[in-house]
Amino acid sequence: MNPKKKQLSKTNEMQCNLHKEKFAKCKKEYDQLVQQKYQELQNRFDDLENIHVQFKLDYANLSDKYSTLQYKMQKLQDNFTDYQNKKKKGLNLPNSQYSCSSFSSFFFLITGIVLCRVLVDFFLLFVSLLLLSCLSCVYLLSSVGLQLQNQICLNFVYLSVSEQF
Repeated sequence: MNPKKKQLSKTNEMQCNLHKEKFAKCKKEYDQLVQQKYQELQNRFDDLENIHVQFKLDYANLSDKYSTLQYKMQKLQDNFTDYQNKKKKGLNLPNSQYSCSSFSSFFFLITGIVLCRVLVDFFLLFVSLLLLSCLSCVYLLSSVGLQLQNQICLNFVYLSVSEQF
């Protein structure tokens, strides 16, 4: 073999090995970035899962309170209906059983039920918005990962081409 060709072959082999090393380095960096982003996403997902469980518990608690308030309201309505029926019949009513305070508590109870219902609706709206923002974060992070992958590949191609010239 010609010494010039031998030298050229050796130079090409060295360049090839250098490109392989650079590619391995870029791949390692890329894998590290992907692993880091995956871990960040996993941590965020775990946090969201914990928040979701807490929301379910809070919702169950609010639902239980709402049911209790509905039961009390029905009981007060029954007492009020009973009072109206006895009043129409002209019966003598004891003051302690049908006092004014029970009627005011009836209206406070209605207000409480309405307020509880509004809070439950806002709670559900908040959960929906939170899930929507989480989905947008996942989309954003995945697009950032793709951009990093493209940038690493472009850097590798640029280095490969620039060293040939």
